[in-house]
Amino acid sequence: AADGTLWVADTANNRVQQFDANGIFLNSAGRAGTLKEPWSLAVDSDGFIYINDTWNFRVQKLSPRLEPVLTWGRGGAGPQVGPLELFGPRDIVIAPDGTLWLTDTGNKRLLQFSKDGEPLGSFGSEGSGPGQFIEPVGLAFDAAGNMYVADAWNGRVQKFSPGFVFSESFPVEWS
Repeated sequence: AADGTLWVADTANNRVQQFDANGIFLNSAGRAGTLKEPWSLAVDSDGFIYINDTWNFRVQKLSPRLEPVLTWGRGGAGPQVGPLELFGPRDIVIAPDGTLWLTDTGNKRLLQFSKDGEPLGSFGSEGSGPGQFIEPVGLAFDAAGNMYVADAWNGRVQKFSPGFVFSESFPVEWS
């Protein structure tokens, strides 16, 4: 986070945890079953926390004090699902323009949202061509605004320039 704290998605324990820069525990969220395997989170410059609540099929937004602010998404799978129907959302990142991007792994696509949960776009489809995914799990942006997508079952990382324009792909060996 901007204040130097470290946030951890503690997937198996259904919570997120906050530590100071020295690794000292500060706080946690997700008690009483409110999260179900959170795989990723992002913290914006105002301290709001966005959590990919994977098996609740939603995104949760918490205040800097860990108070619930907003949730969006519901379960849904298939080629014709809407932008609020999620199946196994894994990674969530804040883009250089301040929007949220997430991998909707089971629906083989990427989604873009405002920080208030407004759908801004759906990108990709199932397959092995440029801009297609089989298991998109990770996202990252570089300083130039290029986006990198780890596409697990295609064994590659795809690079997109701003505007989701395919740039290149490179193989990644894993098993």
